[in-house]
Amino acid sequence: MERICANQLNTIQDKLEEELPQLPMWEAEIDRELPSPFSAQLMLFKVALLAGATTGQYGASASSMFRRFFYKDDE
Repeated sequence: MERICANQLNTIQDKLEEELPQLPMWEAEIDRELPSPFSAQLMLFKVALLAGATTGQYGASASSMFRRFFYKDDE
């Protein structure tokens, strides 16, 4: 059984490597010669702000989902 699974996994990996195009790397677009337009503290603040907003939206969505689940009318 393990040999069959390993064989199928190898076949799928080979097909994916052959048929998928190579995507460009993000490092090719980074220009290290120019100074950064934003400070590290500002970028950290923006990332923390976006992460907090995303977490808040996720919490609001989850709470409304559970509220509908528990108070759903049986028809």
